[in-house]
Amino acid sequence: MDIRELHGNLLAAVSALLAMSIYLVGGTFGMENPLRSFLWTLESINSKLMARCPMHPCYVDQCMYGLAPSDFPDLRYRKPTIVYICNPYNTLGTYHLDLRCHVYKAPGKLPKCGHVHLKCEGRVQLEDGTWIKRSEEAGHYPEALAKAIVRELM
Repeated sequence: MDIRELHGNLLAAVSALLAMSIYLVGGTFGMENPLRSFLWTLESINSKLMARCPMHPCYVDQCMYGLAPSDFPDLRYRKPTIVYICNPYNTLGTYHLDLRCHVYKAPGKLPKCGHVHLKCEGRVQLEDGTWIKRSEEAGHYPEALAKAIVRELM
């Protein structure tokens, strides 16, 4: 196990402990990571936290919340994500965060979602002249998604 993997596992275990503590004192919390993240398979998250807290998985493609590259604002980064919401005060058990992109594309037409995706590959130059990886740029929540997560936690 390399040092980055060790740090990642430690961060997941601490996050699980904090989330469990929040739940035990009557709080709400959310956990977000990419859909295919290794995080969801870790024992500290999967069998310890999820087994003890009423967590609802919300499946999100962040393009549906406006996640766009700064140099091509009409395109979108898809970024499939799971946001687990633990809100014991949601007595109806309904969640409205789920929003998936339907990417089926007929020849010569836009996808059903109405936008075109750009892969998170390469670099992009920001307005201040600095260069960052597209994956780093796509790591920032679109404002609409951040507000939707907050609504689910209230």
